[in-house]
Amino acid sequence: MTYAIHVFFDHKTDVLIRNIWATLAKENLETYMHESRNKPHLTLAIIEDLNVKIAQKALIKFCESRSALPITFAQIGFFPRPGKVVFWAPVVTNELLLFHNEVIEIFRFCDSQKSTYYQPGKWTPHCSLALEIEDQKSIPQIIEICSTLPTPHEAMITEIGLISFRPVKHICACPLSAKVTG
Repeated sequence: MTYAIHVFFDHKTDVLIRNIWATLAKENLETYMHESRNKPHLTLAIIEDLNVKIAQKALIKFCESRSALPITFAQIGFFPRPGKVVFWAPVVTNELLLFHNEVIEIFRFCDSQKSTYYQPGKWTPHCSLALEIEDQKSIPQIIEICSTLPTPHEAMITEIGLISFRPVKHICACPLSAKVTG
């Protein structure tokens, strides 16, 4: 089975992204994201054959000591391969990279990360807006719709979740709950 570690956003950001997914589906440009039962997210890791109980404990422990992380979405982007993806990308900050590295480190025990795209130094943080676009001619229209998102947009990463996919099944989500002091 394939698993992913995702981070999820504040309510306002979640709604903005879901509205884009719904619009793309309504226009028959891309339906997977809208129909997938997934939540808007950044993927931190994709892993095969994960011990779910150990992973849940690791996520809970990690989240207890971390507070919500501010990010700024700043651009619409496109990956031509694999799978033709239009995405909303946050500014890559030291804090975001450190957060990613820390999550990757706590999952070293599984040694079966499926994709090198999510390894430290190779990760391109992005929130997929359209995935596996079948009609290449629709890409400009998809990008035009996605470009209605406010950019820049201040957001918060508020949770880390574990899912299995295809089909998407949410296994757990842990709020980033540490209290900020000082």
